[in-house]
This record gives sequence, C-alpha cells and structure tokens, in this order.
Amino acid sequence: MWITVKKAAELLNCSISAVQKNCQRKKYACRCIDGIGRGGKQYEVLLESLPDVARMRYYSVPLETNEERPNGCSGKQWSEAEHKARIVVEYQTSGLSVDGFIEWYNENFSPEKPLNRQRLFTYQKKLKKGGVAALVDNRGGATGGVQINEEVWDYFYSIFMTQQKRSVAYCYDKAKKHFPDIQFPSISSFERRVRKIDKYSYIYYREGEKALADLLPSMERDKSSINSNDIWFSDHHRMDVFVKNNNGKGKPFRPWLTVFFDARSNKVISLISRKESPNSYVIKKCLRIGIENFGVPKEVYFDNGKDYRSKQFDNDFPYSIVKQLEINCIHATPYHGQAKTVERFFGIVADQFAKSFDTYCGADNKNRPEQMRISDEKIKNIAPTLDEFNSYFQNWVEEYNSKPNGGAFMNGESPNVVYEKNLKHKVKVNQDALNMMCATVNIRTVHKNGVSVWNNNYYDTALIPYFQQNVIVRNSPENIDKVYIFDIENNYICTAAAKLVTAYRNTSEADFAEAKRQKREVKEHIKKYAPKHNISVHELIAVNQAEEIATSYDAKTSETELVNIQTEKAVSELKKGGESSVLEQRQKSISVVMNKYYKNMKKHKEA
Repeated sequence: MWITVKKAAELLNCSISAVQKNCQRKKYACRCIDGIGRGGKQYEVLLESLPDVARMRYYSVPLETNEERPNGCSGKQWSEAEHKARIVVEYQTSGLSVDGFIEWYNENFSPEKPLNRQRLFTYQKKLKKGGVAALVDNRGGATGGVQINEEVWDYFYSIFMTQQKRSVAYCYDKAKKHFPDIQFPSISSFERRVRKIDKYSYIYYREGEKALADLLPSMERDKSSINSNDIWFSDHHRMDVFVKNNNGKGKPFRPWLTVFFDARSNKVISLISRKESPNSYVIKKCLRIGIENFGVPKEVYFDNGKDYRSKQFDNDFPYSIVKQLEINCIHATPYHGQAKTVERFFGIVADQFAKSFDTYCGADNKNRPEQMRISDEKIKNIAPTLDEFNSYFQNWVEEYNSKPNGGAFMNGESPNVVYEKNLKHKVKVNQDALNMMCATVNIRTVHKNGVSVWNNNYYDTALIPYFQQNVIVRNSPENIDKVYIFDIENNYICTAAAKLVTAYRNTSEADFAEAKRQKREVKEHIKKYAPKHNISVHELIAVNQAEEIATSYDAKTSETELVNIQTEKAVSELKKGGESSVLEQRQKSISVVMNKYYKNMKKHKEA
C-alpha cells in the first residue's frame, strides 16, 4: 500500500522532512512517481515499511464519507461499519489479488476476526448496494437484537460438549427443532459463545480425559537422587514407518516397538521390534535381554495396558519374574503416560529416525504425508524389509546412547556416560536361572497324558506319582518341544517332552513300541501301591446284596442270621478259589431269604 509523504508524516507524528530523510536512509521504502511536485516528481512511502503503530493508526482512521449515522445506530456500530468499508476500499486500490490482500491484512493486523474471501466479498457487496449503513451490525446492539435463550443454550451445550464432537451447525439445528416456539438469533451468536467456553472444559468434554492430561503440566522429577538401574521404564510404540515382510510377500505394516529405558541416564536398555502386536511374553523377553546385559533393576515402571497387567509381572504372584528377582513393579496411572520419560524418547524416535524413511506415514491417516497416499504395492516398492529396518534402528539407538544429551540432569553428557557414572551396584543373574525365571509359568493338573500346555501334551514317567495333582509348568513359546515341571513347592520334577499324536495311517513300529513302553511303566509304577489283601469283587457283591435284601424288608433276626451264615459259606468257597460254587452259593442264599420273606408277608396279610 503506497501513501503520500504528508500522510506518512501524519501517521508518524513527525515532520515531512523527517520522513524524507528516513526514506533517503532507506529506513522506509519509497518510490518516485509523476506528479506536481518539484521537478514534476512526487514521492510515495510504502505503508508496510512503517512501524506497526503508524500502520494501525492508518487503519483506525474512519473512512471519510458524506453518509450520516442512521438513527438507533451506536457510535461503536458505526465505527465498525466504517472500518469494514475501509477494508473494501483498500482492497480495491491495492492492486493485490484477493488471496494476496487477505494474507497481507491478516498477517499485518492479526484481527480478532480474520478476513476471508466470503467476508471480504460480503463487505464489498453490501457497500456497493447500501453504502456504509448496510455494513452496520445490528445484532445485540442499540436496536435490541435477539439474545440466546438460556434454556436453549443449556440444550445446545449438552449436545455440543460431548466426545461425538458435533458441529455448531448440527447442534444449532437440533436446538431449533427442539424449541420451535422460541425466537433464535443467528448461528454466529452461538459460534461466538462457543469460543468463550473455558479451554480446559472444552478439551475435557469433547476430547476426553487423556487429551486434557496432555495439556496439563507434567511433573518434573529430580533424577539426581537416583542411580542407574534404580528405575527402568517400559512401554510400547507403533512406529510411524511402513515396512514389508522379509520375503516381500503380504501387505506392508508398521512395526511395534517394545523398549526398556533407564530413568537416570535416559539410556535405552533393550528393545524388540516386530510385526505382531506386543504381549506379556515380548515384555518378558525384552526385560531378560536388559538383565543379561545390564543387571537387575530395583524397580520397573510399566504402562497400564493389559499385557503389562499379566500375572507374569504381578508382585503377589509367587512365580512371576518380578517376584522371583525381587523387582518392585509399578504401573502408571491411567491417562498419565507423560509421567514416563520413555514417552519423550518415542517423540525423538518419530522426529529424528522415522522421518528419514520414504515410507514415513505419520501417527494416523490425518497426519499422513501426501506422497504416502498410495497403494500397498507402491509402498512395498520403496519400503525396507523388517530386518533392514531393525538393523537401521539398532544402529540409530547405539548412536543415540553415545550422543550428548541435553535433558535435565544429563550435564550435556551421553546416556552411556551418565549410566556408567551413576551405576553404584550391579546385580547379575545366572543365565540358566534367568532363562527359567523368564519362562512362562502355569499351574497344571497332571492327567494320563502328562500336562497340557499350548494345546500340546507333555509326558515323562516322572509324572506318574503326581497323577491328578497340581504342578508348576515352565515353558518358552520359542521352544515348544519341551517344558520344565516343578512340584507345587517349586522342586524340580522333570523335563517333559512333547507327546506326539500318532498318525491315523502309516503308524510305525516305533510308535507302537513307545506307547507300549509308556503303558508298561505305568503298570510297573502302580504295582508299588498294590493292596496286601486280595479280595475278589464277587465276594463283595455277594455280601452287599445279601445284606441289602435282608435289611431292606425288615427281616427278622433269624433271617438275617441265615443270610450271614450263607454269606460265610460263600466267602469260604471263595477262599477255596471255586468261582462257580460262589455263584451257586450266592444264588442259594438270596433264594432262601426271599422265600422266607414272602412266606412271612403272606402270613402277616392273612392275619
């Protein structure tokens, strides 16, 4: 915008010569045009080169018009209308494009209500049609514009302040339908009132508790009071990079990262990057890697997710790894992930590592770069394999651990240096013992085929004495060929191999031999517990049935005695080893009793 030197002097509240001198010194931008001045020349000053105060004065000066203020129009309303008219005039005389003028205006004056194409064209149309008076805003002014009914606002507020994130237009329309008899102001009245809603309340009700928590200042911890290995953080993170399977087949995917992170030194202790979503086994494996290389931490600070809530990390579960290694396990409060230092590390990973890949995709579709809005096949053409990605990331982590760190209590030193300086005590664990502790622990009942884990049966003859008893089973998902079995007091019993299911056809002699061997071992075992007295089942049947018949019908003493006599005879015959005689005697004993019983019953009825 070019103005005269005289106008510039008025805006700067100085003399014309002072403006000219500043133009000669190139303090203000100026140009020379044909005019009526000395030598037929006239100078103009670029408005944008003047100080902000001068520019604001220029736009605060009302537009000089011959129009009179309408009745009922306040001075403030008329001033605002003149300002709108000035914007139109300045646009028409600027020589700038629509977008260029709008950008210039918003950038230089930062108005409360930014100028846009629709607003500019509306001002221009109204000014042309009805002059400055047509630009007067009568809403809520001296003319008594319609105000928002409080009952209407409460209804609008109730459907607007939800996590469905309904638009103002939607809620406005619903409110009008709900209150058909109430006069409504324009939708802009609701938009203005929405902008006045408390920011924290707006975020909480429309975005949720976590979004609010992210806005709140996080706690600053004094890390100088702790040592290396005192606290390890752990969390998962889905990488913002697409990779492909090592064989190149299948769809591209975003790897999952599981990491352990030392709180004192900001050092990455261990990490695992893989295709599958994380679970408790991956966490335990990552922890084991960290312990193997750096010793046992005093505390681990976990996320609140389900996989971290597994009994494998339960301080009260006697066979959990944290219980066995005496590690105190702490879980983060829900929606307070910023309390973990590892969250900041993930931000660094996204910014300094992930963005170096052509397949960087952002955290979600909303933030996905335009060049990544392509098909899966095209992504695969430029994506690294999972192994390549893991190799790059491992190298990057090593570089991160060795680079100077500007974080709090780091003194500009690298995580490696800070870790070693503050490592006061290192607890090592025997490798075999560590492997056993890191195995998946389950309580199982021994059945005829051993114990069942991972849909497999595991058998060893040492389990025979523990039939139908509970045992502790330790196994690694990486090796399902065998499991380690302990009694309930954690004493080692055996290492049980997977029990193979025999094929329906083409069963080998070896299969039969193995099955026969297992049965033989069971039989040999049960011989140890054979009873000392060999009483035949037939004897017991004879005794039980005879006594049952005798007592069921209230037989007389003489009849019971008879049964007992017959039973004694049966037992005697049984001891002699004559099975046929036993059956014969049993039949006789039952027959005698039944005959006498029916005779007595007949006499009783006749009497």
